[in-house]
Amino acid sequence: MSETHRKTRSRLWKVCLFVTLPGCATVAPPAKRHGVAAAAKADAPAQPAIWLDPTRVPLTQPERIEGLTAIKPPVTKTAPAPESAVEPAVAVVPACGPSIPPPDMGNFPGKRRPPMIVQVSVTTELVSSDLAPPTSEVRFAPPPAPLPPPAAETGRLDVPAGLPGSDAQLPRLPADTPTSRAERLKAIEVLFPPLADLGPDPVPAPAPGVGGVTVDDLIAQAKRQSPLIAQAAAEVERNRGQWIQAGLYPNPTVGYQADQLANSGTAGQQGGYFNQTIITAGKLRLAKAVAYYDWMNAKLKLRRQEIDLARQVRADYFAALVAAENVRVSRFIAGFSADVYRRQVANVRGGQSAPFEASALRAVVGQSRTNLIAARNRYLSAWKQLAATLSAPDLPPTPLAGRVDAPLPRYQYDALQARMLATHTELASAQNLAAQADRSLLLERRRPIPDLQNNLYFQQDTQIDSFQMGIQMGVTVPL
Repeated sequence: MSETHRKTRSRLWKVCLFVTLPGCATVAPPAKRHGVAAAAKADAPAQPAIWLDPTRVPLTQPERIEGLTAIKPPVTKTAPAPESAVEPAVAVVPACGPSIPPPDMGNFPGKRRPPMIVQVSVTTELVSSDLAPPTSEVRFAPPPAPLPPPAAETGRLDVPAGLPGSDAQLPRLPADTPTSRAERLKAIEVLFPPLADLGPDPVPAPAPGVGGVTVDDLIAQAKRQSPLIAQAAAEVERNRGQWIQAGLYPNPTVGYQADQLANSGTAGQQGGYFNQTIITAGKLRLAKAVAYYDWMNAKLKLRRQEIDLARQVRADYFAALVAAENVRVSRFIAGFSADVYRRQVANVRGGQSAPFEASALRAVVGQSRTNLIAARNRYLSAWKQLAATLSAPDLPPTPLAGRVDAPLPRYQYDALQARMLATHTELASAQNLAAQADRSLLLERRRPIPDLQNNLYFQQDTQIDSFQMGIQMGVTVPL
């Protein structure tokens, strides 16, 4: 490449925008020429222009700047240019109305336009110091350097005064020298005393060869001891007795009867009587059917109480089982963290670690021991809840059989739905109530039919020494 071409590598495209304004003459664009002289030569009046900062972000859409509309020319790349190159420029024209897309780009000369921006013509002109052909690249100045980060704060980092423990003194140990070795070990013993024993856990261990208590055993025990189950069972027996009584005839009446006493110095007529009401129209059968559904609903209530009790026992059983497992895992964690802490204290004694490392581990040990205490309390609470459900509040903790990670049984949705619709106590009770209502309605319709009243009597007439009998029968007449 020649020296002339090398000097003209930095060149820029100057953009001239020509518009037709209301009441303004049309300006024709100057001829496209090479050289500064051709750029300076123009017969048309000078257009108002603003030269923008070369570091400005290139515009891709018309932009209003203090009442002017600036249009950025297409950006092309060029080789680096020396500082003496011509300054980049963007021609800006006054905004004569709302920014709208320009119409057809042809037919400039000699015509006036409506009072709006009607036409914009963009021409490019090479600005250079020689006649070398234009290149295809424009270079902008680099962006400004970013601001330096704020200076880091220096000084000692102190714990806020209002925070609990902020007044505690930092542990300081004597230097590890032969003369101060004993004093250093003594200070370490003061700073890091031995850990207290964890103590026994409330979870009992199963006896050798004997398994724990299963959930089925607990459910059976709860059914034997639950007062709710006993009350529901008594309710079943009461409704059963009412069902039997509803189908029986009313009890007969037996009595003594005497007539014409002391007549002619005799005992008169001595005897007795027997009364019985005969229920008609099958009302006894209907009454027994009504009582039967009460008996069946009492059985369903007992069944519901058993299911609810079993569900509660099962929930409390698994809660106690999870709490026991939590105690076991928490004890392992507490023991492991204590071992790590003791090793770290040994490293401090040997001068292989700083005291703050052991202090941090001691905090971890304290947290793990706190978690163990909380796990023990949760186990005791869960066991007391289970004992209360079993109606045995004084029952001591007992080993439980089973595992918390046991696989769950798999069920088929359709089979479960069919079983629920066939055996659910609420649905069965509702069906019984509907059938009972039908029988009760039929019974009330037959109740106006009168029952048969009868009275049978027998007497011994002492006056004539003869035996006689009589019978009376009647019905209730509705008035």
